[in-house]
Amino acid sequence: MKRRNLLAGASAFVIVVAASGPLLKRRFFRKRYSPTPYDDVLNKLDDREWAAQFGETALKALPDFNPERVVAQLRGQLGQKSLQMVAQYEAEAGQLVEAEGWLVPQSVVLIAALAKSVTP
Repeated sequence: MKRRNLLAGASAFVIVVAASGPLLKRRFFRKRYSPTPYDDVLNKLDDREWAAQFGETALKALPDFNPERVVAQLRGQLGQKSLQMVAQYEAEAGQLVEAEGWLVPQSVVLIAALAKSVTP
């Protein structure tokens, strides 16, 4: 085997590994959570722990919180869209909820309350 072929193969390997690094990191090194019946909605969150912390505040703003109703509403709103897109639309449309002085898009409040309700 010639040295040129060996260097070309090694270079190609390094380029492929470097290019796929972010994908591998997201797939194999993301946080794992215990399964819930609402994972299709909660997987839209980047950090479920932060959402659960904010969910304590969100639950105070939602006195009639019902997880089943909230999940059905979020599934309808989110569909194939990202949470960020839906939240931006709601903010522009004025669909905001006040939670301890913060004006937050309704979908963010609902998904945070849902995260808190399933977090032990």
